[in-house]
Amino acid sequence: MKKSLKVLFLTFVFLSFFGILWSNEPKTTYLQEITSLNKLRFRDLVLPLALENNLVKQGTSVEDANNILIKLYPKLKLISQKKYLQYNDIALICMQIYQLEGGLFYSITENRHYSFRELQYKGLISDDIDPMKKISGKQTYELLLKASKLKGII
Repeated sequence: MKKSLKVLFLTFVFLSFFGILWSNEPKTTYLQEITSLNKLRFRDLVLPLALENNLVKQGTSVEDANNILIKLYPKLKLISQKKYLQYNDIALICMQIYQLEGGLFYSITENRHYSFRELQYKGLISDDIDPMKKISGKQTYELLLKASKLKGII
């Protein structure tokens, strides 16, 4: 009897452990679409980002998603709509979308430079990365995922 109780208890612990791991699995279905892009523009990112954060519903146009993001986060107007995104652009997006706390200079300016510095300080971006370096879809996805985990969203 004791052996079957022990087996039952261990089975419960085992299943609970994997249940917790499975429930903490990131749910980033829409953002995974960008991982195949070598370079991306803000336009490539707005719809998956808005869908992922439940800011729009599926079927929303890219223009509408862009307008909603800019309306909710006016500092995103600082990001060029035409150029390829750089690390400092994604840093600003992370800081704004996930409402991450920043230091004194970020709090005053809320610009791309100090967003990038904040994410370096938090350990999300390596110290040897150039803020003006173009960022791929996969790197963007990974950085957004880290930032969302930092905030506890995913």
